[in-house]
Amino acid sequence: ARRSGIMVANVDYTLMPETDLKGQTEQIFSAICFIMKDKNIGTVHTIGDSAGGYHALLTGILLHSKKAREQFGLSVSDLPAVGSINLICGSFHASPKAFAGIYFDPDKKLPPFIYDLTKAMEPRSFPPLVLTTGDKDSLLRENRILKARLEEMNIPFSYKEFSSADDRVMHHVFSIAHPTWPESIESMDMFIHR
Repeated sequence: ARRSGIMVANVDYTLMPETDLKGQTEQIFSAICFIMKDKNIGTVHTIGDSAGGYHALLTGILLHSKKAREQFGLSVSDLPAVGSINLICGSFHASPKAFAGIYFDPDKKLPPFIYDLTKAMEPRSFPPLVLTTGDKDSLLRENRILKARLEEMNIPFSYKEFSSADDRVMHHVFSIAHPTWPESIESMDMFIHR
């Protein structure tokens, strides 16, 4: 926020299993609507790391697509546009038989795309996406799969897989844990300049 001059709002939400994915998403959208009206904002850029990356992607999809909102059962109108979606070592899929997917939809009311968010992306009009990861990221394989799917769908995106160097290991969410590393600064700059 300091380097970019962009206003930043950090949105918190109740964790699973105290709520499900719909409850978390409704909290996020409630915060977005409040900020939009309170600060007169017309466009938002979502960003998140790890599970927060999943939420940043889901939020971007739902902001962008009325159809996805309807399928999700999210009855919110008068929303800001989504300018970009930014994922730091993010997640885009889950299994309904493993953590955290087992808590996503206990009542089986949400659309199947919650388990693979690429199924809700609209290729021709999807907002620009930035994805950064590291060579020792526990979600590296998942990030590479997401990259390949974005390429297949012709969705505009920027991707960087940072390599470990010297005493700097590019582990899961390295840019959050070590914000002063040169690689972390480069990662953040990718979001700022998108």
